[in-house]
Amino acid sequence: MELNNYLAVSTSTSVIVDRSADGDFLRLDFNISFPSLSCEFASVDVSDVLGTVPGNLMVSARSGSHSFDSSQMNMSHVVNHLSFGRRIMPQKFSEFKRLSPYLGLSHDRLDGRSFINQRDLGPNVTIEHYLQIVKTEVVKSNGQALVEAYEYTAHSSVAHSYYLPVAKFHFELSPMQVLITENSKSFSHFITNVCAIIGGVFTVAGILDSILHHSMTLMKKIELGKNF
Repeated sequence: MELNNYLAVSTSTSVIVDRSADGDFLRLDFNISFPSLSCEFASVDVSDVLGTVPGNLMVSARSGSHSFDSSQMNMSHVVNHLSFGRRIMPQKFSEFKRLSPYLGLSHDRLDGRSFINQRDLGPNVTIEHYLQIVKTEVVKSNGQALVEAYEYTAHSSVAHSYYLPVAKFHFELSPMQVLITENSKSFSHFITNVCAIIGGVFTVAGILDSILHHSMTLMKKIELGKNF
């Protein structure tokens, strides 16, 4: 039991100001399929790669030698993958899997979702996604970083455009971050508790031995008919 308590890790959660993003690039990985948009006409624009102000990822049709009928453009898409932050290195996979229960359910919230432009919406339909990004970091009690992840919540909507319709992702990085600290019990605390348990066992054993010895002595004296 004491060994299990020693091996068990407790955690504490706090919310602090995220200072790590000042001037750093925020990595964005995405894999989005557009069934009704030819690859040769697809244009991708990304703004605010520093993550210091709200940014945008916009996919639209563009060509220097072609004109497009906006009423016929269909920006339906499937988000195969959309994530922020550094990729998890292979040697970190096991650690990430162990720590994944600490991460919220909003990680990669749009992955696998389809956004289809229904006919009853009419022409010139722009599909927009609003993402609120929060950094979550898990560290040891000594400050050693174990894993960090950028989680996000997403709200999607459609709007009618006077120009060419687009698929737009608005993302905003929260100035706060969630810090989860793993607190392990010290080895000295474990040894102290084990010694206390062993000492208690010997004490109880000594008391039982003394009671048993005196009981046996008393029984022998009674059998011999001695008076006390």
